[in-house]
Amino acid sequence: MVMVAVMAVGLTGCCGKLAEKAAEKAAEKAVEEASGGDASLAIGDNVDISALPVAFRYPGVKAKGRFAQNTPTGSGTVYMLESDDPIAKVKAHYEALTGYKQTAKMDTADGSMFAYEAAPGESYNVVLSPTAGKTVITITHAKDKP
Repeated sequence: MVMVAVMAVGLTGCCGKLAEKAAEKAAEKAVEEASGGDASLAIGDNVDISALPVAFRYPGVKAKGRFAQNTPTGSGTVYMLESDDPIAKVKAHYEALTGYKQTAKMDTADGSMFAYEAAPGESYNVVLSPTAGKTVITITHAKDKP
């Protein structure tokens, strides 16, 4: 499933908007067939992140991609974001996040990771990575079905 999304992202860089839409639809279909659920993939500069709680939207962030999936057991969404700010500044934002229970935090030479619980069976994971003078922010939201 992740490989299909990665291939779709790779295709969009070389072939324009038509290839981007075709790759998105192919990835969605492959995930739906494999999981028994539905999926959607959006890549580009106008990705909708309105379903992401405001607390997780770093100020001035640029949305680069969103992959959402619903299955019989739950739902999940991966948001791919980018900031021009250095990782230390972005990290401070997520360290100060309120309204969610922080359940894990890890720093490595390559970045930082935070895990938050929104409610029983609902979580957010935030991964920060420095890349070419920017900070890549990957947020995964998972929610179990009751």
